[in-house]
Amino acid sequence: VVDRFKVRDDLTQRLAESFETALELSGGTAVVADMDDPKAEELLFSANFACPICGYSMRELEPRLFSFNNPAGA
Repeated sequence: VVDRFKVRDDLTQRLAESFETALELSGGTAVVADMDDPKAEELLFSANFACPICGYSMRELEPRLFSFNNPAGA
């Protein structure tokens, strides 16, 4: 557990810093859980271009991949 707080508009900086810390300490994955609703699904995030659950991966996105003028993006 990196941090616990109720999400509010005035805590966006704290949320971002806590999330970055979680990603750094875990090697690139973080889980977000709603502590008020034990039935809520935990959300798993990855800083890597791969799914930590199924292993699906993709190369890092680049602007050229979105250009129809480039063979990679066409």
